[in-house]
Amino acid sequence: MLNNENLANLYQELILDHSRNPLNLGDLACPPAVQRVGSNPLCGDKLVVFLSMNNDKIEDIKFKGEGCSIFISACSMLSAALKGKNIEEAKEFITRFIELITLNEDESVLGQDALDKLGKLTVFQHVRNYPARVKCAALFARTVQSLLENPDSDVTITSE
Repeated sequence: MLNNENLANLYQELILDHSRNPLNLGDLACPPAVQRVGSNPLCGDKLVVFLSMNNDKIEDIKFKGEGCSIFISACSMLSAALKGKNIEEAKEFITRFIELITLNEDESVLGQDALDKLGKLTVFQHVRNYPARVKCAALFARTVQSLLENPDSDVTITSE
């Protein structure tokens, strides 16, 4: 059984592992891939997401960027989780992830099924206790969300 100390250790281990050895780091040829730029000027996180679709499925997704360990690990883990999902599945997954990191436990409507679908990404739930880090964890998700919903605008996360 995971207690708070074990969960904190798992969180730290996963975050550090993915920030040191990120999955899906690189770029894809554009076209056929499309790209989107995202930035979080408050923390200095910068990102380019490359997305290749096959019909309505995410065939491949990569990123190039620089930033803090929370940001890089979120890019790594989310990019791996989104591969193979269709557009609607990806949008729903991103919505659930953003809810996980932004809503406090009293507000959250995520049930166990939604948490199970997020898998290892649930380690980011503690980020919500650090508002400045929420933006770091959310940048990749918001950038992909923007790409899927509105292919013509880049993303900048502000202090709102």
